Amino acid sequence: MRGKNNGDKAQEENEKRGVAHLIGNIIGIAIIAVLLPIMIVNMTLIIKSYTQPDKVPAVFGVAPLIVMSGSMDPVIMVNDLIFVKRVDPATLEVGDIIAFQPAGATTVVTHRIVGVLPPEGALGLRFPPRATGTMPRTWTRCLRST
Repeated sequence: MRGKNNGDKAQEENEKRGVAHLIGNIIGIAIIAVLLPIMIVNMTLIIKSYTQPDKVPAVFGVAPLIVMSGSMDPVIMVNDLIFVKRVDPATLEVGDIIAFQPAGATTVVTHRIVGVLPPEGALGLRFPPRATGTMPRTWTRCLRST
């Protein structure tokens, strides 16, 4: 019985390297396919935040926000990442959690709706006092349908 000659061994090594190279290429392409859209979305959000500083940047109608206060504990915790989208205010109900930017404010407020007032050209929503004590009374906000 004769062992494999050097030519056969070299050919086997080349085939193994070829398969390893192919697997490496597939993994690399998969990583790029996942990371490239994430990078594009991040760049879009960054550019929008600088070109339109008075608006919350969104991609495909969805805006990521980081919660900065504990007013929604334990449902939404400080530093949680939430995703919000625009909805018709007429569809909002008691118990819904909404995020909105009060007129003239640079921050976005997130609260649970505790009451819906009868609409008179606008929808009135009632929110509970903040857990931080900065809003001692129930707060009412009017939203116009878009």
